[in-house]
Amino acid sequence: MVMIQFLEPKFAIATARLLEQAILESPFYSDWAKSEEIAGLTAEKLLAMPPQNIFLAVEASTVLGVLVSSSEEAGLLWLSWVVVSPAARGHGIAGMLIDAFHTSAAARGVHKTWCDSRVGNAASARMLEKAGYTVITTFKKHWYGLDYLIWERLVDS
Repeated sequence: MVMIQFLEPKFAIATARLLEQAILESPFYSDWAKSEEIAGLTAEKLLAMPPQNIFLAVEASTVLGVLVSSSEEAGLLWLSWVVVSPAARGHGIAGMLIDAFHTSAAARGVHKTWCDSRVGNAASARMLEKAGYTVITTFKKHWYGLDYLIWERLVDS
């Protein structure tokens, strides 16, 4: 049974490895972007974040997926990463993580979540659309000089 929970220290290394693997294997990011993003998602840096910013999908002590967000700022939350291990894809884990994130956001009084995805990342776009996100604009030559879609979703209160 898959459980959704906040990051615990015992899962920090596995979580950082899952994020690193996904970033390294992504065809959507430059070497510069990959290096910077991985450096910001080490086990130590994940453990330094507020626990409510990191949701894990865990089954039998195995991390199957992770969602990383920002801290609340002026009623907004930034959804940074949603990653599911290749072996666990296609079982609704990303949706479970996003649902838990939105439930937590509503309980915390957040009125909107937002995020980005790389232009051309169709899998990410499908996941975000399924989760109720809408594209609001495209940022050309944005982070790392790459093009991004910017998405938003109002939080049900």
